[in-house]
Amino acid sequence: QRRAAEEEIAPVEEPEPVEDTGAPIDATELIARMGEARFMSEKKRITQELEGRSTEFSATIDRIRNRKDRNGMMEVEIIAEEEHFILSVPVEGRSIPKSLESGKGKIYIRGKVNGFHMARNAIIILAHDVE
Repeated sequence: QRRAAEEEIAPVEEPEPVEDTGAPIDATELIARMGEARFMSEKKRITQELEGRSTEFSATIDRIRNRKDRNGMMEVEIIAEEEHFILSVPVEGRSIPKSLESGKGKIYIRGKVNGFHMARNAIIILAHDVE
């Protein structure tokens, strides 16, 4: 009886960490990883595993959340592969593309995964370069 009960317990599979090959992750891969999560706590854990990984992809600007905060960062909501992301762009002493100025159009982002915004249910990307 005891042995039968032990056999019924299946091990819980943990998602495999993304191997950092040095190659940037695109939006599709980020979305796929987040799709593995059922709960907000799992999304946060997956984002922590991805934090610091380089990423690059094209996106459409949805809206500007903040033109410049106290840290000299611009916050922009963007859409890539039909999913929302939050883009943090350092603007202090830099010229920014016209599409970011106007809050409309497509942009190409190079940056890194920088966290997860729980209220917006979105990955935060810290941009190094925006075209």
